Amino acid sequence: MDNDWLGIYDIDGIIAQNEKREEKANKFVGNVLRYTKPYLSKKTQEIVEKEIFYHKDVFYNPEDVARDEAIADVRNHLYTLQNRGWVGWYLTSRPWSLYRITAKWLEEHQMPAASLFCKDEVWKYVRTKDQWKPGVVHTMAVLLRPQKIKFVDDEEETCKAVLECVSRLGIDIRVYTSLAEAIKEP
Repeated sequence: MDNDWLGIYDIDGIIAQNEKREEKANKFVGNVLRYTKPYLSKKTQEIVEKEIFYHKDVFYNPEDVARDEAIADVRNHLYTLQNRGWVGWYLTSRPWSLYRITAKWLEEHQMPAASLFCKDEVWKYVRTKDQWKPGVVHTMAVLLRPQKIKFVDDEEETCKAVLECVSRLGIDIRVYTSLAEAIKEP
């Protein structure tokens, strides 16, 4: 690794506003469940709801993803971190099928160049918050051996799981729920 400081940044909720996609997906799921709920057990409802919500044509609809707006000041925050010496990585649970669209979106919104890591289909049934993201960050830490890591994700549960998982390696890791918070410390 060229630098000993690694910045790992979530996209949805940190860099890109996904509220419109989330609202649209929730509405769609609600409509489906309105007609099927009486026929499904509670557990089956939960599974169906999650499968529909995260389907590539609902929450992860490529056209909707491409229309996401950047969160205010996020580009400036990312460049501030880069100028301070943080080597950035974008880590997202967006499916691998959205890699090109996400990379294009980052470029079109003039975000700093950084490696992009999407969640492959093989990990579909691995929980993102407390398993997949902590595992990926742990693997990155083991392979890259940075002195410091800044991890930024809008989900507190994910931040706590990453902190717990990576701190065992003896690496100085800090977690944040916004980039505005992350730039307050050098």
